[in-house]
Amino acid sequence: MNKEQTKKKAVFTKQVLVRFSEDEYEVLKRKAKKAGLSHSEFIRRLVKGKKITSAPSQDFDLIIWDIKGIGNKLTTLDKIIIEKDDYTQELISDSVSLIHDANVRLSNIFF
Repeated sequence: MNKEQTKKKAVFTKQVLVRFSEDEYEVLKRKAKKAGLSHSEFIRRLVKGKKITSAPSQDFDLIIWDIKGIGNKLTTLDKIIIEKDDYTQELISDSVSLIHDANVRLSNIFF
């Protein structure tokens, strides 16, 4: 069992009513959404002093997928070159395409 499995499930028995201005509520909604958390969980983490980070972009999974694809293509190319002293242009083109896609996604996320 890992650490998370051994923890007891939290039971939320206390309720607090908090009123926000329109602007404050919009900030709460935006920040909770960016972190991928409900409003309640976002506020609980703030109260506990936990660091709140942005949830990974959906493109993050695609980038990981692209990188794995590149690795698989390169492994295949390596085997073909070593074992058969031959290589396939299609595999090279696919690898170049995957590298380009990953580069575009990374650029959109980080720049």
